[in-house]
Amino acid sequence: MSSSGTQGRLGDLFEAYGRWLVRNRAICSLLFVVISAIIGVQAVQKVAKDGPPVDFTPQAMFLNDGPEVQHQRAVEEVFGVEDTTLALMVEGDLTSHESIAYLRNLHSVLEATPGVVRVDSLVNIEINMGEGEWLDMANPLDRVPPEEALERINADPLIQGLLLSEDQRLTVFRVRLEAIEEIAQLAPIVKGVIHNAHELERPEGMEIHQAGVPWVRTEIVDLMMADNLRFLPWCVVMFAGTICVLFRRFWLGIAPLVAVNIASAWAVGTLIIGGAVFNILSILVPVLVIIIGVADGIHVVGRYREELAQTPTDRETAMGRTTRAMMVACFLTTFTTAAGFGSLTFADTPVIADFGRHAAVAIMICFVAIMLVVPTLISWVPLNRVLPPRQPVREGLEAKMLAGLHIVVKNRPKLILAATLLLIAFAGWLGRDVRTNSFLLEMYADDHPTAVSTRLANDKLGGVIPSYFHLEGPPGSMLEPEVLHKMSALQEAMNEEEPFLWTRSSVDALTYLHETIMDDPEAGIPDQPDQIAQLLWVADMGDGGPMLGDDIPLDHLVDETRSNTRILALMNDSGGQAYNESRARLEAKADELFGHTNITAKITGDGIIAASLVNSLISDLLQSMSMVMVVIAITMFVLLRNLRLTLISLLPNFVPLIFIVAGLGLMNSDLQTSNIVTFTVALGLAVDDTIHFVVRYAQERRQGHDLEEAIRRSFMGAGHAIVLTSVLLILGFCTLISSDLTSTRHFGILSAVTMGAAILGDLVLLPALLHLFGRHRTSKTSVMASAQHPR
Repeated sequence: MSSSGTQGRLGDLFEAYGRWLVRNRAICSLLFVVISAIIGVQAVQKVAKDGPPVDFTPQAMFLNDGPEVQHQRAVEEVFGVEDTTLALMVEGDLTSHESIAYLRNLHSVLEATPGVVRVDSLVNIEINMGEGEWLDMANPLDRVPPEEALERINADPLIQGLLLSEDQRLTVFRVRLEAIEEIAQLAPIVKGVIHNAHELERPEGMEIHQAGVPWVRTEIVDLMMADNLRFLPWCVVMFAGTICVLFRRFWLGIAPLVAVNIASAWAVGTLIIGGAVFNILSILVPVLVIIIGVADGIHVVGRYREELAQTPTDRETAMGRTTRAMMVACFLTTFTTAAGFGSLTFADTPVIADFGRHAAVAIMICFVAIMLVVPTLISWVPLNRVLPPRQPVREGLEAKMLAGLHIVVKNRPKLILAATLLLIAFAGWLGRDVRTNSFLLEMYADDHPTAVSTRLANDKLGGVIPSYFHLEGPPGSMLEPEVLHKMSALQEAMNEEEPFLWTRSSVDALTYLHETIMDDPEAGIPDQPDQIAQLLWVADMGDGGPMLGDDIPLDHLVDETRSNTRILALMNDSGGQAYNESRARLEAKADELFGHTNITAKITGDGIIAASLVNSLISDLLQSMSMVMVVIAITMFVLLRNLRLTLISLLPNFVPLIFIVAGLGLMNSDLQTSNIVTFTVALGLAVDDTIHFVVRYAQERRQGHDLEEAIRRSFMGAGHAIVLTSVLLILGFCTLISSDLTSTRHFGILSAVTMGAAILGDLVLLPALLHLFGRHRTSKTSVMASAQHPR
């Protein structure tokens, strides 16, 4: 069987499918209602059983099974997890007896909250209240008036800067929670702590602030869910109104919108049923489905209007010709996008691989839903509600603008090309300083309460982001005098680094004990092993308070075998670049101190590892996007069967990517995990519009039209749908600007920029390239031949 015969039969099959949909639209309508019900019920049951399928933990975002992560997990097996501390800060006058009574009540309430393992605060901290060699460990609030107690706490070298600010107007309750990674289980605990704290009546003038990794993780999930619940209904209403105005017909405007929401529900429901867990990237999959689906749906509706104008009384013929013409184009947009996202599954970073897998599956489901639901819905629309008799398909300002743009591009293609390249170069210059970076609070605006609270903790207390240097050697080696001196030097180097606000180690505890017993503030670190053994014996006889473990031997700093120890640290949210630079200097210092010994020293912690891996994450994504372009190029070449047309169609797709970098530069924003997803959205949108234009152009050429006429018809056909979808999506993305999350606002702004740049690439640069380089004879074996009916 000949290739052309096979392709002709494929086109006939597409046309027969469209005709069948019209004849059996009642059955088809019932079919997608039943499918929706089955998927919806099963998805709801899955969520009710397993909880919301979302995971925004650092492990889900950044961590893989590499050596750094394995090392951290091994350390956590010894010392426990450090990112489970919720910081509740109380600000106000702390010197009155009323204030102290409130702090005591708050401490008791927090300790009694389910899921709380331990609470460290001014209420239960114990310091040395004795003199000379005597260790009299007690809580100063139990012994002396509040003002004196606060002074003593501020002067204690082991506590200084951790629980009480220097001005004594801010204190923190460090609430250690159960080590739970799943947000569905963690959120109720965090919210219970916050609720109980705020419900307790407090003295006038006192304020409570919350911060810490558990709170940020919980709040971001809530804010993202709130954004979806708030913006999706508004977008649906706005999209419906805009489409109806531009199509001038209500039911034609509603059809693609209803279809795309059904497609999104099918996609998300299927993923949930399949056990998918959405991360910070894949949570955007429903948005991607709506974006891609509404664009294809509008193209289908627009083509149906054109075909119906040729046969005003024959709905079946018009739909058959529509599916024949649009099936290949929509499949191209869907398959290339899905294949591109599918290539991300080979990424080393789990968050990228999961995002690619979820997006690829969802987009293919979207294609099936759109090509079933849209034709079915519009086949119900009465013929006089699609196009009134003898009314042109398009008229008015939009048609005049497209016709004028076509004339300008046709008459000045070289000038258009040069001007576009200059504009692209200028956009690249605007983004010249954009760099990779990451912040704990990158999703928050500067004036958001959580951002304000975190800065308060950074400025007045020891910060909220945990990290630590882990040292490992032979049993007993971690308390040898020589090792303690080297640890002290390493800790001093940490204290000199800008991100580190507070550090503590076994060196601090032993030095404190030594200087107290010797009654000599200059005694420093013991130089003899027997002195250290004596100090440990004294510590075992006393009580170092909860901040130092059950006893001063510090079970959370040194393990029982004395072969593992840590220098604990709390960090400022200085950003991944600052973390990486400090890490490089500290690791060089550690190598200088321990490089010729049998002791290893490695800095770790979720913040440090995330800063290291975020560069790999973004690099991984950008490399995968390069693979996406290769997949798209190969797919388009196979289906278009023309190398020159394939290359021409690829070039405009780089324009939105460059404009995104320019947008980041103008916003003075870095390339972060919270905005990197815009690049994938930009690529998908740009490629889809390009494919619709190129496919229409190839179809017109197959009909025998010359190059100029084919481009003109593509302008008036596909160009209309491209403008419609672009305007629609720009308006939709602009609604995101009012979000409480900076990441969502930036996504909205950058995506709107993407759509504007896509119009430039697809309706200015692409036609200019076709005029300059498109004079060729289209292959007779092109798939387009099978997708075009004779006029």
